[in-house]
Amino acid sequence: MRLQQPVDGYRVNEDSCRLAEFVPQRFAGRRVLDLGAGAGIIALLLAQRGFRRVVALELQPCFAPYLAENIQANGYAPRLSALMADGRRSSLPFHCRCCDVIVCNPPYQQAAASRPPKTKMARLARQDTRLTLADVAALTGYLLVPGGHLFAILPKIRLAELLRLFADHYMMAVKQMGQRVMVWIMKKEPRRSGAGQAPFP
Repeated sequence: MRLQQPVDGYRVNEDSCRLAEFVPQRFAGRRVLDLGAGAGIIALLLAQRGFRRVVALELQPCFAPYLAENIQANGYAPRLSALMADGRRSSLPFHCRCCDVIVCNPPYQQAAASRPPKTKMARLARQDTRLTLADVAALTGYLLVPGGHLFAILPKIRLAELLRLFADHYMMAVKQMGQRVMVWIMKKEPRRSGAGQAPFP
């Protein structure tokens, strides 16, 4: 795989690779959203595994050229596409309940409890100044179809916060790996007529 990424900010790490491997192969034909994609490594790894309907959504416009180059250089268009949005529901080019699967490696530091990195790109990638776990929960509730799945990785110390946010209407499995946890969350509210049929970019 060919990968272009910035020198600073979010870069490929073991967490991203583990998360991409964590998504079961049986979802390869489903509509998958990589939330907070960075340079697109998770989306690229899913496409490499044969996933056919993947959208990489990134909040920072500076990642746009990296995403575009990586998709083209690896020959994954049109099954993998990239979109830029700031993460607020009103800015998203999506309809409610349009995704079957969301994968997310969110910023792992709480801004209020950690020293800010030197650059803006690094700060947005590593601290939850623009994408908090509460934002992830809200977007998951809005975008996932009933019966849809969220796969995420985060520090073990933030698991209690995530469990609290997803306490209602979700089922969850947790896999611990040292100081990290991977979570598999399923939206368990009953399906309604027509739910999940909204267009997907």
